[in-house]
Amino acid sequence: MVSCTDTDDTNTLIGTWSWTETSGGIAGIHVTPASTGKTIDLKFTSNGQYFYYTNGVISSEGTYKFSTQKSIVDGTTKKSIVFSVDREMVIAKIDNENLELDDNVYDGFGSSYIRK
Repeated sequence: MVSCTDTDDTNTLIGTWSWTETSGGIAGIHVTPASTGKTIDLKFTSNGQYFYYTNGVISSEGTYKFSTQKSIVDGTTKKSIVFSVDREMVIAKIDNENLELDDNVYDGFGSSYIRK
């Protein structure tokens, strides 16, 4: 069953997102395209496929679906994206221009993207 929110999030997610930063971890790491020399794009299609590009070359691809997880931060239920490579990321923020995906683990990482 798909709710209106699922459809809205799916429609908002579709397209290509450019990585702007990742931060977190026990050491408080903060990396950007400038500090790593890497460009990363994450593309989501309307038929449930994703493509992860590093410096313009596909480095991972597969399928995705929406799910939910209980947040370890505040105990609330959060929408997440489950990737076919056995990775699930919490959607911390999604709108027409911004996407933020977080690990749902202590000392995890969060990554920010802007629509390309």
